[in-house]
Amino acid sequence: MKNRSIAILFILVGIGGLIFNYFGFPERIFQNAWVLIFWILGFAFEVGYFKDPSTKSIGLLVPGGLFLTLGFIFSFCSIFGYDWMEILWPLFILAPGVGIFQLYLFGDKNKALLIPVGILGTMSGIFLFMNLGHLFLFNLTFPIILIVIGVFLMFVPTKKE
Repeated sequence: MKNRSIAILFILVGIGGLIFNYFGFPERIFQNAWVLIFWILGFAFEVGYFKDPSTKSIGLLVPGGLFLTLGFIFSFCSIFGYDWMEILWPLFILAPGVGIFQLYLFGDKNKALLIPVGILGTMSGIFLFMNLGHLFLFNLTFPIILIVIGVFLMFVPTKKE
């Protein structure tokens, strides 16, 4: 039984080595492995709270939410390219807001916590809308809306004074 387990382990490691070397996965995996640090830290803080959801450990939710948000941003960019960082940078402003919002949700519902969440969320939303609006709204939608309004104004009868 012991030899069989070791044999299976050797076979799996050998197959993995062939696949990685043939398809070039190790370079891509290890180039983006640093992103796992954010996910691991985020989940560690979250599990630390949910393992003992007392008022003493409630503060673990803030760094947990922050690290998970950063892990999401960096994972997205490592998959789709870091050119997206030019658009998604407002999510860095949102990251502490996510942690503070978790503190509000699972804490004693202190309404004062919603003030920084609202400020950070609004700032992030405005900047993200401006970035995405630059791509979609202003390049295509906004000119079409202006044309439709102009055509509408041309054919609507005006009141005679």
